[in-house]
Amino acid sequence: MSYQTGFATDPNDLLQNIVAWLQTIGWTVNMSQANGTGWRAHVSKNGMFVNLCTTIGNVNPWGVSVTLGATIAGLHLYAGDGYSAGANWELQPGGPKGNGQTYTVGASARLHQGQISSYGIYSDNADNICIVFEGQPGIFSNIGWGRLNKAGVYTGGEYFYGSIAASQFGVTTANIPGGTANAYCPCAYGGHSNTMSSFVKADVDGFIGKWLSIGSVATTMANYGYTGKHAASSVPGTNVPPVDIASYAGLVNRVTTEATLAAALLPAVPALFGRLAGNDFNKNKTGYAALLKNPTLWLTVLIFTPGAVCEMGIGAWFVNYLEKACSFPAEKAALSLTLFFICFTLTRLVIGPAVDRAGFINSLVILTAFAGIMIVFGVLRGESGVIFLIIAGVGVAPVFPTVMAVVSKLFSEELDVTVTTITTVTGMLTIPANLLLGGVVQLARAVFAGAGGAENVGAAYAAGYMFLGLCCFVSSAAAFALRRRQKKAGRLV
Repeated sequence: MSYQTGFATDPNDLLQNIVAWLQTIGWTVNMSQANGTGWRAHVSKNGMFVNLCTTIGNVNPWGVSVTLGATIAGLHLYAGDGYSAGANWELQPGGPKGNGQTYTVGASARLHQGQISSYGIYSDNADNICIVFEGQPGIFSNIGWGRLNKAGVYTGGEYFYGSIAASQFGVTTANIPGGTANAYCPCAYGGHSNTMSSFVKADVDGFIGKWLSIGSVATTMANYGYTGKHAASSVPGTNVPPVDIASYAGLVNRVTTEATLAAALLPAVPALFGRLAGNDFNKNKTGYAALLKNPTLWLTVLIFTPGAVCEMGIGAWFVNYLEKACSFPAEKAALSLTLFFICFTLTRLVIGPAVDRAGFINSLVILTAFAGIMIVFGVLRGESGVIFLIIAGVGVAPVFPTVMAVVSKLFSEELDVTVTTITTVTGMLTIPANLLLGGVVQLARAVFAGAGGAENVGAAYAAGYMFLGLCCFVSSAAAFALRRRQKKAGRLV
């Protein structure tokens, strides 16, 4: 998994940050430029075209009628099958059309006109993108797009979603998702007032080359997002999903877990990127040059980066590993991932006093080594070792807060610039590390196939999961090196 977290000065800056990051992971930027008081961008990759724009104030980017106010701002999107430089933003080729209408329907998310205090962009490196942001102070929204893992063979599979239907982003009544209340999970079954803010492309019963709108069958109004055919979702929104799909607990667990994983990172963003009162960076102090020459900084990065790779790798690969290497059904694999994050969350809640007593650096040495041992032992045990993979969450969970505690002790004079440097470098390093993780799996598949036997997919995924254990050991070794250095200097914390 690749990701980026940060903050934006305003909605336009948010979209420009999104586009810049998408470009680093292989998306083509067909256009990114000012559009009135807002910004428009058109990106594409592997035949999927996504159209995004921001609006500030009394501006409607859609063809459908929208209620607006002077203080409203929004981030809008829809997907299509091409790009036209001469066409208006809302008239790009292949977008979903309202039933019986010529206008494009899509999805939006409410934004604050000023600073966006936190956002996170996540990619599974397979063209699936999830963006979560604090669109209003204390209120979180999400948008995203990608391709489904198909069950069976059909034409289509592209999808996109937002927090609210295009026609509703300017509404100011109570409980607006992303406006006055947190947004639903991605692709929920029914948006605000039974509108539709999620769409999937699939050829169904003569409905060829078009988009299905996800939402209640009771809604057939084009301005609410209805395209002519309904699709259902197992995630409740304003409507209860149909009984014939609601029983798929594994799908519910997986969608909920992935959304929780993404949202779990958001509370850390203000702490990481905020500025501390009375602690503005002073170039007359240590300075960037001296900071970057400090071995303690790089040992801290070497602790933090493998820990982050392991944490995100487990979220991205655990279910796949259990399904491919242990032959777990989807429901059981999703439950195991849920149990891991329960263990992860409970550990963060209760382990603080123990870490304080043992010392921050000592705790990092012990906990990361423990996580590595649990992962390696769990993989070697196969199906019976899953409990150890779940328990590994005890060692993985404290890495982030404990590293931040170490930084606050060792770099107290330049804390804000040090935290920014460490998190930026770590974010840059996690991208090739995640690519390396996928490369380990592909290499293992090639080795097993090249040895004259059938391709052993399960063993390849086990090798990839072993890589996560190795990350923990690297983090532990770096923590041990930092311990020796700080003990020698008399500054062990």
